[in-house]
Amino acid sequence: MKNPLLLLFCLLYGSLLSAQTTPLSPKTKREVVQNLQDMLTHLYISPEMGEKMVDILDKKWSQNSYSPIKEREAFAAQLTEDLQRVSNDMHLFIYAGPSTLDVYSDEGEVTDYDDAYYLAFDKRQNFGFQRAELLEGNIGYVRFDDFSEWEAGQKTVAAAFSFVQYADALIIDLRHNTGGSPEMLAYIASYFFPKKPLTTFSSLYFRPSNATIPLTSTKKLDGPRLEKMPLYFLVGPSTASAAEGLAYDLRQLGRATIIGDTTRGGANPAKVYALPDGFRAMIPIGKAINPITQTNWEGVGVIPDQVVEASDALLYGHLAGLQETISQYPEHQLLIDKLTLQIAQLGIQRDELVPYVGKYGEREIVLWDDKLFYQNHTSGITTRLLRQPDGKFTFESEQTPLSDLPRLDFFMENGQISGYHILYPSGNKKEIKRSE
Repeated sequence: MKNPLLLLFCLLYGSLLSAQTTPLSPKTKREVVQNLQDMLTHLYISPEMGEKMVDILDKKWSQNSYSPIKEREAFAAQLTEDLQRVSNDMHLFIYAGPSTLDVYSDEGEVTDYDDAYYLAFDKRQNFGFQRAELLEGNIGYVRFDDFSEWEAGQKTVAAAFSFVQYADALIIDLRHNTGGSPEMLAYIASYFFPKKPLTTFSSLYFRPSNATIPLTSTKKLDGPRLEKMPLYFLVGPSTASAAEGLAYDLRQLGRATIIGDTTRGGANPAKVYALPDGFRAMIPIGKAINPITQTNWEGVGVIPDQVVEASDALLYGHLAGLQETISQYPEHQLLIDKLTLQIAQLGIQRDELVPYVGKYGEREIVLWDDKLFYQNHTSGITTRLLRQPDGKFTFESEQTPLSDLPRLDFFMENGQISGYHILYPSGNKKEIKRSE
């Protein structure tokens, strides 16, 4: 049997549904709402919030809000929207129909799955692992998009981390990770801590059983421990559940830096229960508790240490890894300069560059493909201009350190750019006036 805790953080049920086509009667809708209210009262992790959701369902029903709905999927979607609007709980969902793979207990809880089907699915997804590689400057990069069933996936985890074990720093990309098994969370986290003493990452409290289950490090790993490797997590709005937990817990332990945008905000473990006429409800019945903060990221998400656009987070993570190791490897300065300039170009709009275009004596600045280029008509050399963080421009170069390149410092007269100073590394300066 697949470990039932695999359900706790998973947000992927929607793709496994096989919706029924039977008509949706008023009687069915009422039974679904009543059963759902009972579950929220007795199972939902927060009794107070459960009662608020019960009240909103009563209000919606009394207002006949569900009467016009004829389709099963639309009814399930409306119930989900109404409940999430009150609770802001990303793990609370209502589904229109069961999966043909579900097996229910007498209490209506989904307790088992077709193990062979899910194992084959996990294998085809490489247990969530998408990439393991070395970036320039010997910075490791690993991307995985879910936390699969942990026992079968251990060797894949070990292979990924073995590949990057000699990197100088490691970036783990969670920007597309929507969660999964908390046991896999603890297993992956164990790679970044010593074998002894055991580390407690968090605990899961469950209201129905009034039980608390600690998530602790694993003594035996199939791959190398990376306990001293600088570690960076990339996150974003799609990062959810167990992925949020991994980043949150390791940061609280002082083990990782988080880069990107605020995550989704789902920390309440859930299980799936049967509702009348084939409907299903994923009900959050527990909560994650960090041993240091005594709370979690529910409803607020994980706010990164360095907040940047999620799409740009890899650039920032790569730069951070290089900067961490620059004292050991000063030859990385050229690459640091390159990444610094790439980051400085982010967000620059075409309209910001147009005012620089023009002729400056024997030199001309042109705009091609929304990029500035410096043309020296005397030498025949054309070079891209890159704006530095301080607003000055420098020349694009793969070989020369930024400190050895001249810079262009544009100046204005009467509200228009009228020329620039060439600032040489030696300290000399030359003024070039605009001719057209």
